[in-house]
Amino acid sequence: MSRRGFASPTFRLFIFSIVYGLFYVNYIDLVVPGSNVPGYHAWLGVTYFISFIPVILILGLREWKLVLCLGLVASLMNDLFYYPISLLFFGRAPDLYSWYMFQLGFRGFTTAWTFNAGFLTFKVTSLLMGASIYARVAIIVALTLWGRVSMQQWMMAGRIKLARSFEKPLRIWRGKPPPSGVEVA
Repeated sequence: MSRRGFASPTFRLFIFSIVYGLFYVNYIDLVVPGSNVPGYHAWLGVTYFISFIPVILILGLREWKLVLCLGLVASLMNDLFYYPISLLFFGRAPDLYSWYMFQLGFRGFTTAWTFNAGFLTFKVTSLLMGASIYARVAIIVALTLWGRVSMQQWMMAGRIKLARSFEKPLRIWRGKPPPSGVEVA
């Protein structure tokens, strides 16, 4: 399969971000009583992004948009599938309709939980939660469209570097081998 399709590194990172947010982050969020732990939501925010920091360490700061998108996808998986995952993992049977109405902002100024970042705590309303979700989706879409050209250039540059660095030592020929006596750079 081509590097642009399902086997591309970006696609695999995206799938990992979904699985990471769905299962790892949701499990921790279900087990820990977050609103009662000082700084819990600040820690949870770091957790969304920490698994993607190696991308920046390996590829450099130019991939900050990719890391931001991946962390935001993980956070959306947490905020949009918290209760369905609780049903899957623990058999809790919440009222999903009411919960999604709250999450998506349709319950107005109703509060359901308290954001606790240690130095900052406040009640989270349905409107605030919905706005947060829609803003993250908008940021992901904008950065994905904005980063599309640079990601294609990165993938092409990576392909060229790998082809040149491995071709000579491993004697891997793509297509027809060069005539004998021709040195490959």
